[in-house]
Amino acid sequence: MNDPLHKPAHQPSERRLGKAAIWIAAIVIAMIVVVFVGMNVDHAQQKQQEETTGVKESTGGLH
Repeated sequence: MNDPLHKPAHQPSERRLGKAAIWIAAIVIAMIVVVFVGMNVDHAQQKQQEETTGVKESTGGLH
């Protein structure tokens, strides 16, 4: 029989679930920021290399 006043001992509290959700969201946002910044740094390095050498790096696509 399910007693609505007593939660089973193996279920985490709502506060703990809320904290876990915040941590997961923060980790996902941090990953997105790291990837975005990394891609921008890589692009800046390639652009600087193209300017110094005068040779454009091939991306492998058909132009």
